[in-house]
Amino acid sequence: GDLLLQPYTYTPSSGASNGGITSITFMQLDPSSIVNTIELVTQRRSCPSHVKERALTAYAKLSNRFEGKGDAAALTRLETLLQTQSSSKSLELQLRACEYNALVSASK
Repeated sequence: GDLLLQPYTYTPSSGASNGGITSITFMQLDPSSIVNTIELVTQRRSCPSHVKERALTAYAKLSNRFEGKGDAAALTRLETLLQTQSSSKSLELQLRACEYNALVSASK
């Protein structure tokens, strides 16, 4: 869940053939960069609707996850992204966006 929000180092087990890699370190990401990445993917013209549907689910889950992280800009951006999809041409996206908007608003 919070793996992207904290630095992480992975060290392969000694029995695994790792090609000489001793460990891999992942940088900590701030909430805004995570939201921006998802938004960039969904804004592509070639982005299929099922990916946009998953993005809506991610927006709702991230809203809950980021609530205690102190990044008000990311939370506001997530709410705006959910509200924007409420008027989508896709009925499924509209429905999901409205449902997730209600859930996010109720959890405040």
